Amino acid sequence: MPSKFQHRNLPHLLLIARETLLDQFRPILRARGLTEQQWRIIRVLSDGGPLPLKDIVTHCQIFGSSLTGIINRMEAQDFVARIQHPEDGRVTLISLTPKARRLVKQMQPLIDEAYRNIEAQLGEKRLDALIELLDETLNRFEAPSEPLSELRGEVRGDIPG
Repeated sequence: MPSKFQHRNLPHLLLIARETLLDQFRPILRARGLTEQQWRIIRVLSDGGPLPLKDIVTHCQIFGSSLTGIINRMEAQDFVARIQHPEDGRVTLISLTPKARRLVKQMQPLIDEAYRNIEAQLGEKRLDALIELLDETLNRFEAPSEPLSELRGEVRGDIPG
């Protein structure tokens, strides 16, 4: 008889939770023709300003090899632009275009509404506690600088998010 694990499968639970929560946002993204990866990039650039590709890889947890194609498509859609770093001409930064900034303004109330729905399901205190616990967990274990599966050499499908 196989032995039982002492703990529930935390990574699997987090993956299921991620997918469940993303269901709150997917219709908003689909209605605007955005992929989840594109929205992650737009959101990160909206929150933090222009970034080099390596920082986008880290913040968005997207493979560098995949990110190049995504950025190229986003550039063709006029969502992002490449600009030279003001202090280091060897570094190219990715910046949001005015079109993308308008999109963020249009989407912000819808995204906020999705968060209100999540908060209504969990309660404000529980949602705040969940976010605080996740932040603390990431700080204690030091979030990876690259997507984990890339660090381990694993093959990863296009997991949304």
